[in-house]
Amino acid sequence: MAKISKVYVGVRLPPMDTTGEAVVLVVDPERKTAHYLPHLCEQHTPRAKALLRHYGCHSPTGFNWGYGGSGPSELAFMLLLDLGVSDERAWAAHHALVTNMLAGLDQDKPWTISDRRLRSWLLRYEGGTLSKRATVEEVAATVREGEAE
Repeated sequence: MAKISKVYVGVRLPPMDTTGEAVVLVVDPERKTAHYLPHLCEQHTPRAKALLRHYGCHSPTGFNWGYGGSGPSELAFMLLLDLGVSDERAWAAHHALVTNMLAGLDQDKPWTISDRRLRSWLLRYEGGTLSKRATVEEVAATVREGEAE
């Protein structure tokens, strides 16, 4: 079993319900570091500017989860990029990540997803073993997997 080198933790800032700002903390237990996952639309690096020119900004208002929309799409794209996946692979897979995983998360509750779980999902998706539209059972199984980690 591959070791976990990063864990992504999604939380809402107060008032900690769907009106609170959604942020994602990237925790690296091996390096004993943590930082916020950057939102593409707020970055000013040359690489971010190039990504914005090519792919655009999904959600000027930030990340979100628990439904299929622009906030979850932005989050999915940035999660995949943070894994070190190429821009093209991240772009090709990010909508499916929303459908298969992020849309099934509870908007009002914190969540965790390991890099190992994301990589496993990506390999299954690219290998064609995941449906394009997850069933209720697939979403529930994915959420249970995350709670068990």
